[in-house]
Amino acid sequence: MAIRIAEVKSAKLSDDKKEVIVDGSGKYIGDIELRFGRECLDPLIEALTQVKSMLEPSAIAGAATEATAPPEPKRNGAISASDAAKKVAGGLTKSADAVLAQKPLTDPN
Repeated sequence: MAIRIAEVKSAKLSDDKKEVIVDGSGKYIGDIELRFGRECLDPLIEALTQVKSMLEPSAIAGAATEATAPPEPKRNGAISASDAAKKVAGGLTKSADAVLAQKPLTDPN
């Protein structure tokens, strides 16, 4: 028998921490509590992830993404890494200058 889950409301561990409890609901069944043994958790996540990767984004989701997010400019990874290296080097130079500018501490002994 197939059960169609329309909404996942929450997930938690059982009191004895041996099960993962997923609360959800379905159109024809109402509220439902699904319990998975913790040994099933990794295979379940792997199976769901594999199926999710096969899904194509809907046209509506694609349109919303295009409308809200401007396209990222294409950058060469070497240029980005070079820019980051220059920023780090500049920060290190400033830090070194600040250390050198401090007066040496005198030993009270």
